[in-house]
Amino acid sequence: MEGLGFGCVRLTSNYTKRQALRNLEVAFENGITHFDVAPLYGFGLAEGILGDFAKNKRGQITITTKFGIAPNSMVLKNLFLQNVIRSAYKMVKESGLKKSTANLAATTKTATNFSVANGEQSIQTSLRELKTDYIDFLLLHEATIEEANRAELLSFLEKKKTAGVIKEYGIASFSNAIVSDYSSLNKAHTILQTDNSFPFKLAPGLLKGDQIKQRFYFSPFSHLNKVQRLLNADPAFAKSISAEIGFDVNTKLTDLFLMHQLHSDPSGITLFTSSKNEKIKATVQSWNRVKSLSPEAFQPLAKVQQMIGSRL
Repeated sequence: MEGLGFGCVRLTSNYTKRQALRNLEVAFENGITHFDVAPLYGFGLAEGILGDFAKNKRGQITITTKFGIAPNSMVLKNLFLQNVIRSAYKMVKESGLKKSTANLAATTKTATNFSVANGEQSIQTSLRELKTDYIDFLLLHEATIEEANRAELLSFLEKKKTAGVIKEYGIASFSNAIVSDYSSLNKAHTILQTDNSFPFKLAPGLLKGDQIKQRFYFSPFSHLNKVQRLLNADPAFAKSISAEIGFDVNTKLTDLFLMHQLHSDPSGITLFTSSKNEKIKATVQSWNRVKSLSPEAFQPLAKVQQMIGSRL
């Protein structure tokens, strides 16, 4: 589906591989043809799950994976046990034992490593796990601009591109970590992936760069729960927002967030994730409604964005 992609970061929130594979099938059945993954996701299991799904559909889909952050090798490579650990982690977190939860969270990943040697190893592992002989988009996972511009790394990536192992490469980082130096990103990088969520505006500078062939946006709903609580706490305010935007935000709040995504960058691809099949279907339905809106429907968006943003 043009403009919407599925993120695999929550695949292993399922207790079984079968459930995870069904998430991917539901996304595909509802028109999603781009899938975003990383070695880090699912403590190292997500790429393999996506590979099992993709092996008979490779020509029908595109895949992004990354390198630079690896899962901690001490984490159990068992989906069920991972979720037992997650449940325990959630209980500890809710109990207020911040130090314990911080220590547990720290074990889930290692520091970034963008060396050529690590890049070679990571790519070979990703190809094996994804059961493919090429990667559509390879991104440097949370790299700084300085790291992304290293000559030795760029030479390595160009060789992989020439060999057809990767089609395009670029950077996947949070906007606040790269926006100040973004203008100096080497033009060999043709893909940009960064965060973007209503009601906060995407930094205009990140839309620059003629060499960028595709922009991906993650965490499109990162502020959805906050906005939902705000609207629930003030029904009169929610009613005024609904009047401005032209639909009931209490029942179609996702539409508002996706309107922001489409308006921010009409050619971008928004990455969403869920381990619930009904939510996957509902997000696609929301996207289809937003795509069918007239240009006039987007005119109140800036005002609504300011109204809600000023209260968060």
